[in-house]
Amino acid sequence: MHYFFTAMLLIIGLLLGPTDLPPTLPSEIHEGNIATITSDIHVEGEVIGDVTSWTGSIVVSGHVHGDVVSYTGNILLTPGATIDGNVMVLGGHVHTDNATIAGRTIVGGVGGQYLSRLVGIFAPDPSAAASTAGIAGWPFSLVLGLILLTLCLLPVGVWPNRTATAAVILAYHPGQATMIGLLAGVALSALLPLLAALLAITLIGLPLSIILLVLANLPYIIGLAALAQAARATIEPRTLAFTRTMVLVASMLILPIALVGMLSPSAAMILFYLIASPGLGALLISRVGTLRALRA
Repeated sequence: MHYFFTAMLLIIGLLLGPTDLPPTLPSEIHEGNIATITSDIHVEGEVIGDVTSWTGSIVVSGHVHGDVVSYTGNILLTPGATIDGNVMVLGGHVHTDNATIAGRTIVGGVGGQYLSRLVGIFAPDPSAAASTAGIAGWPFSLVLGLILLTLCLLPVGVWPNRTATAAVILAYHPGQATMIGLLAGVALSALLPLLAALLAITLIGLPLSIILLVLANLPYIIGLAALAQAARATIEPRTLAFTRTMVLVASMLILPIALVGMLSPSAAMILFYLIASPGLGALLISRVGTLRALRA
């Protein structure tokens, strides 16, 4: 569970775009943790802390007093390297050549590979092989599609009136709702990096990072539900109940995201935000679906 929550924190940091630290450490003592996003790390000296590369690889020729973690890259420990903590990779490989490891060597396996692909949505590895796309990515896209469909249908079942109110706003003011939704996304991406940077500094922020991840995406999920409600209204007007038509309409909205995800998870994530933006704007205009007096 420790590594799961750590990975969730890293996903948030990748989504909100922290800045890479210098990837090459000279032959001297460095106090504190070292982390990069897309850059590789080469430790030649001594690090009193952890070394983490979120989507890059790590080469250790010196001494690391903490853990060495690469979530989507590889870890190479050269002869004479010393690791006082654990060594872990999710989607890559660990190569140890007469290195000393005091802790455990953890390889993610199949579950770790899927989690590393989830990390790769927000910060894809430029050196990733092309074979990870296409047919090889369909199980991952299918699982994410089903999760997204479930999350989309949940607000319809729990808050049918609120999502229906936002759907009415969207039907009457599609252009305004789309513009507000896009501007809200820009504002969100501009404000949240400050919070993400604070959370990424210490493990104390791990529980808050999960909350931040949910809060950052919940408006888009509800917006997608409002968009599905608006589309369903063209087939079943004046219907708020949860029906098969609702499931079909929501599936049709999510299907393009899943198909694009087979080729490019990052493009699928962008497509999700673009599709959900009109619903998000309608949700904001309707004051989260609580607006009673609707005007055409």
